[in-house]
Amino acid sequence: CDWSGNEVTPLGSAYFLISEVVALGVVVRNLNNEGTGAGVGQMTVGSTARPKPPPLMLQFEGKNFSRKIVPDSAVLSFEVVRTEADGEKTMLYKSEMLKNASRVVWKACTLSCQEISDEASRQLEVTCYFKDEKYRNTIAGSFTTTHRELRTVQEPFTLTNPLYKGGLKVCGQFDVIKRAELTICSFLDYISFG
Repeated sequence: CDWSGNEVTPLGSAYFLISEVVALGVVVRNLNNEGTGAGVGQMTVGSTARPKPPPLMLQFEGKNFSRKIVPDSAVLSFEVVRTEADGEKTMLYKSEMLKNASRVVWKACTLSCQEISDEASRQLEVTCYFKDEKYRNTIAGSFTTTHRELRTVQEPFTLTNPLYKGGLKVCGQFDVIKRAELTICSFLDYISFG
């Protein structure tokens, strides 16, 4: 297009399909003058798929729970909560209830990463709950972490409870016993790679 003041004059046009751009990555077309049909130039249209971090599959094992906090007859569960930039909390996962034992192994869960740049450093809080014989839901302990730490850290996470010894004494431990980044193909991936 050529424009001057309030007037726009089309110099040429070309047609392309979005599917061509997706499949080929870059499409080159000749621009033809609509009045004469003569070639007036060339245009290049390209696309790039925005990279998205893969979801993270985790399996937690809880052990070494303090008998002063968690009774032997209790059932345990945990939840993962993300703290948003505005301070709001979003629950990402809530586990099933399992009977207290020396080792409590929950089913694997999947935590998806949002398409935001600071996701890897955003705080996650993992809180372990127990229900006693009177069906009271009480916090056994919690720890804070990030997506980046869950992907890489090999050491166990220690649970602390602010009501137990002022939060200074360890009241349990969470190990990540299984961790994998899941590959999920989008419709665009299937079009691009077949």
